[in-house]
Amino acid sequence: MDCKNWPGSPFWPSMAVWDSLNASVSGRLIQPVPPGSVCHPSWSSYNEQACTSVQESWSRSEFHANDPISVDFNNWTNDTCLPSPLLSCSGAGYPAYVVNTTSPLHVKAAVDFAREHEIRLIVKASGHDYLGRSSAPGALSIWVRHLIGLEFHEDFQPMECDFDLDTSAVTVGGGMLMKDILGALHDRNLTAVSGASPDVAIGGYLTGGGHSVLSATQGLAADNVIQLEIVTPQGDIVTANECQNSDLFWAVRGGGGGTFGVITKATIRTFASPRIGSMALAIPLPINDLLWEATTKLFQVTPALASAGISGYIYAFPEDSPFFQGGPVLLLSLVGVDQSASQVLDMLRKTDVGTEFEELLNYTNAYPVLKDYDSHFAWWLDNVDKTPVGTNFMGASRLLNMEAIGQPFEKLKQALKTAAGSSGFNGILGAGPGVWDASPRGGGNAVHPAWRNHTVVHLENYGGLTCL
Repeated sequence: MDCKNWPGSPFWPSMAVWDSLNASVSGRLIQPVPPGSVCHPSWSSYNEQACTSVQESWSRSEFHANDPISVDFNNWTNDTCLPSPLLSCSGAGYPAYVVNTTSPLHVKAAVDFAREHEIRLIVKASGHDYLGRSSAPGALSIWVRHLIGLEFHEDFQPMECDFDLDTSAVTVGGGMLMKDILGALHDRNLTAVSGASPDVAIGGYLTGGGHSVLSATQGLAADNVIQLEIVTPQGDIVTANECQNSDLFWAVRGGGGGTFGVITKATIRTFASPRIGSMALAIPLPINDLLWEATTKLFQVTPALASAGISGYIYAFPEDSPFFQGGPVLLLSLVGVDQSASQVLDMLRKTDVGTEFEELLNYTNAYPVLKDYDSHFAWWLDNVDKTPVGTNFMGASRLLNMEAIGQPFEKLKQALKTAAGSSGFNGILGAGPGVWDASPRGGGNAVHPAWRNHTVVHLENYGGLTCL
């Protein structure tokens, strides 16, 4: 805190100085009010009707994406103003000011102001960041949610490059949400590497690497970036691709959100939307020991599934998990790109645990649900992530490659049990040949090298936090 000026500190800018910033961004400077304040009688924003609306919306990521300072997970604002009159409310956990940007010049003005006045600077698009980087107390926040726009390209020539890329592409504003990008692409029978959450914005998704059910065949989102427009910490608006600012181009693709600059535009590769075959299955089990036996056996065949281009999710929830009522349960969702649902099921049956898999289904009376989709977007709409937010949440993750999964059965089982704890986990099958053998523009990017080392599963565990 001491390395930056803070509201109330001797060198915090005066209102006249803030007014000058507001004028430079065409009146788009916001002195925000915590969205939960409408539920607290001590605040001038108190409104019973508005409070009911906020309470009803608090668990939906769309609400937080469309608010200038709200984020998906309460712990990143230190629970300072939740929408309950039974709790206290202050703005201490939120940014002091927000620039609601609609152009790169607004972003530049905010960056220059924060640098000149030594104020903590953050970037918020949707507020989905698991690590809380889109919120910080006393900061100046660059809200890029309204940096929007789409431009389609049948082929694309990166700026300052003397060649065309023989691929369709789309250039999008840095605040575009994945649901809007996918919908626009679908109208042209196209798609792009994208995650399951509708309210993730393009900037955070690309800088985080970006896994997808399409990654087994098409690579990570960061592998599909062709060009970026970025505002640097020095306040320069630059184009980054393999022909200019190539070091920045390398770093931003997978190097972490809000680290090397603010993405104001991104050009990404698009491709014909594939048909999707889907298999979903819920296997209830009587005791935790059987859950971990079944889960471990399934994990052992994930290398074969990934090698065959099959992606998906493996959820394991033990008894009394706070994230799933009715456990122990093993939830399986597998996706085949340009494969039918029956082909996906047949692939699982042909693995080393195929016979045991059939026996398990008979034992638990579980039945696979098979469904075929004529496009990626059709599958996405049917499987969009609806996980509630507005909670205290902090998870951890590990990348498991073939070597890790190939450990002796009991060792692997114990590792999975330890990772799950009492809550459970999500094993994301988000890799495969498309990731292992990816050829990002410029010869590489900042995605963690472990992804290329035959990573098979991205394991995320679940954990809740109590109010601080």
